[in-house]
Order: sequence, then structure tokens, then C-alpha cells
Amino acid sequence: MKHTIIIACDHEEGEKFVEWLNNAGHDASIGRSTGNYVDGAWTSSDAEANEISNSLWTEYCNQTAKRQVTVRRIGTMLMEFQVTMDDVKTCFNCAEADISSSGDIWIAKPQRGHWLCEHELVNLIKYVEAR
Repeated sequence: MKHTIIIACDHEEGEKFVEWLNNAGHDASIGRSTGNYVDGAWTSSDAEANEISNSLWTEYCNQTAKRQVTVRRIGTMLMEFQVTMDDVKTCFNCAEADISSSGDIWIAKPQRGHWLCEHELVNLIKYVEAR
């Protein structure tokens, strides 16, 4: 099913995500507020809209098998650098961060959160290397 999607104006990946969504047949654009909307519903207050948004974000982040290999390599590097959740929070200026048992990292800013994409993990490694 195709959706009309508005992505928060402060979303780090906003332009790339909107491009990917439009290429996938959705009607997506960058909004004027910090909220994400799916078919007119605000993802922070509508469970279905949030689920659709998270599903599309996950699909965007996981679009190739190559990413999985790269993420594993990055995960090993993150462990070698002994990355802490404080490092993650500082690097991405977020309120919350968590790491799954598989090594994926979730970050949350007020009213939204997402799993880190490959390039975000690379940015985290660069940040930790520079500290």
C-alpha cells in the first residue's frame, strides 16, 4: 500500500529518506514541523501511523544484504573502540540510546526514534576515533 508521508524537518536523513520513499511509489515530502505523519496521522500519537513509519524506515535502512555484512563489521569495530551509550547519545545529540542483543543501536530524540543506518554507524565510529 502506498502512503502520503511527511517527514520531520529536522530528520537527519530526511531528504534521502523522502527520495527513497518517492522512488518506492509513496507521496513523501519534508514537513515544516518536527513531526512525522503518515496519511495525515501524527506518528507520535497514532499507533498504526507509527508502525507504518517504523516499517518503512527499517526497510530503508536494511535494503541490501551488503548492509548486514557492513553492520557486522561496524559492530565489531564499535566493540573494539568500547563505544558507550553516552558516546552514542553525544554523537547523535539524542535523549535515549539502546543496543539490541544483535548489536543494532536504537536512538531516540523527543517524539521519534530509529535504528541507526549503516552510514550513521560509520559516523559513530569516526566520532569515537576522534575522541
